[in-house]
Amino acid sequence: MYLSHGEADTLWSVQRSRNIKAARDAAGRITEAHFWPGQDHVLTGTAAQQFITTLTAFYHHTLDS
Repeated sequence: MYLSHGEADTLWSVQRSRNIKAARDAAGRITEAHFWPGQDHVLTGTAAQQFITTLTAFYHHTLDS
């Protein structure tokens, strides 16, 4: 699972995503999580570019496996 969340998200609490990651970790499930400091619900600037890069790499790795 790929999980991405802006740490300054005003729509959805970042803690919810941290809880999802923690629960999946506890269950032995692999989760690639990215938390973007200072970003709101919609990522902007460099974070948006890094999101595309990390998501694309995740898809390549996951679909090629």
